[in-house]
Order: sequence, then structure tokens, then C-alpha cells
Amino acid sequence: MTITFLGDLCRDVNIIHGEAHAMIGGGVLHNGMTARGIGAHAVVVTRCSPEDEPEMTRMLREAGVEVHAGNGPTTSIENLYPDHHPDHRVSRLLSRCAPFTESDLAHVRGEVAHVNPLWAGAFPEALLPVLRARVRVLGADAQGFLRQADESGRLVLRPWAGQERWLPLFDVFKADLTEAAVMTGTEDPREAARSLTAMGVREVLLTHRDGVCVSDGQSFHEAAFGPYPLSGRTGRGDTCSAAYLVARQRLAPGPATHYAARVTALKLQHPGPFGGQGAPYPSQLAEILNVSQ
Repeated sequence: MTITFLGDLCRDVNIIHGEAHAMIGGGVLHNGMTARGIGAHAVVVTRCSPEDEPEMTRMLREAGVEVHAGNGPTTSIENLYPDHHPDHRVSRLLSRCAPFTESDLAHVRGEVAHVNPLWAGAFPEALLPVLRARVRVLGADAQGFLRQADESGRLVLRPWAGQERWLPLFDVFKADLTEAAVMTGTEDPREAARSLTAMGVREVLLTHRDGVCVSDGQSFHEAAFGPYPLSGRTGRGDTCSAAYLVARQRLAPGPATHYAARVTALKLQHPGPFGGQGAPYPSQLAEILNVSQ
């Protein structure tokens, strides 16, 4: 199968226990590496500066991901983890890319696409109906529509004005528990997932510190990640959503949920994306579950 991910790449500065770790990041990096690692043809449509493009896209290209990078500034985000809780993250936007335009959609390949920008406004909402008409399955990540920079650059979650208008466009909508609480008013994973499906999303994928909960409007499917070090936390939801979208094209929601959790659990043991920076590249998972092309 072919799947396209749209969003900005990022220069991440992760501060863990007071120590800074610089790396290339962004949701689409984790999306693309994961999808490619489990056997899909992955396409990443992104934004970064021409000067940064060779470095920013090297890992993706070396893994066999098809990359289309538009010009403009590069997004950079500082992620501070003040304690040992993997969901206690303070992010600050240091720089931002130019917003996507309709011309970027010409690079969409395949019948499945996932919208995963890093801040609200990077992917204008007006592009969603246009993209919806191009694909059979459309996914999105909540962070790209909720995360806004305040006066200091700190990224804060704010309600998504008009979410009831846009949510019915999505077949799969991924959110973490904090994002889902902003959108629904509840921190209970099942209640939050149920509320989002009631707004029109066909399937909701909700991640939290311990695992993933999927609601298809009829039933719930849950799977655990198991223990993991804080250094592997960045990219957790992006890995899970990519694995779920790929698996879901062959499997029912329940098995796809367990498959996605299994792939995510492997990624969480290592910093960086699934299959990157010396981490294991267990394509046999896809073969075992008959997901790879």
C-alpha cells in the first residue's frame, strides 16, 4: 500500500533531566519511518528551508521514503520534560515553517493520507476538503489544530474553533489524552473517544502514557505499550497512528489496535523514529500479521 503524510519536519531540542538532546523530529518523520519500516510505500510532503533540506530529509530518504519538501523556514521546537512523567511536556516554538498550500497536495500518493502538522495554522483548514476529495481514507492528528504559540512561544492547547465542522471529514483521528480532554471536556479515554466519534469521526485513536484506545463508534479496542524510558517518548503517538493506518487497511479495528501498540512499544525503547538511529527494524512484524505489501 501507499500512504502519504503531510506536515512540517522539525529541529527538536529535547531537554530531559536537565540535559539537552538535539535531533531531527516532527510527526511526519516518525510517521514516514514507521510506515516504511512495516512495509508500506511511504510518502512525506513537508516544509523546511532549502539549506536544511538535505539534513532534515536524509533519514527518510535513506529508509526509502518518497519525500517532497517545500521551501520556507524550518520549524524548530524545544521540548522540556520537567519530571519522570512521559505526558508532562512543555514545548516552545522557536521558529515555524510557511503554511502548506494547495499546490502541496499535488504530491499526495495513494488512497490514504494523514495530516500531521506541528502547530495550528501550518496546514490551513481550507485544504482539508480538497485533500478529502483526493483520498479514500483521511487521517489527522489533533496537535496540528490545537497547538498554538503564546506570546513567549510556548505551545499551548486551545479549543479548536469549528471542530464540529471539520471532524466529520476524518476516517481516523488521533489525539493524546490531554488533547482529547481539551476537545471533549473529559480525561477518561473511553468517554473522550466516544465523544469524538459522536462529533462525526469514524474511528478515534487515543494514546496515553500506558497505551492506546480506539473507538469505532460501536466498540472499544485497547492495548498497552508496556514500560519505556522517557528518552523514547517523543514520537509515541505518531508511531502509533502510522502503524494503525497501515494495519487498518488489512485488519479490523481490534487487531489493528494491538498491532499498532506492538510496533509503538518497540519504538518507545529508543530515542528517534522507529527503525532509525540504530534501533531495531522488525519488518517481520508486518509479515507475521500480513500487513506489508
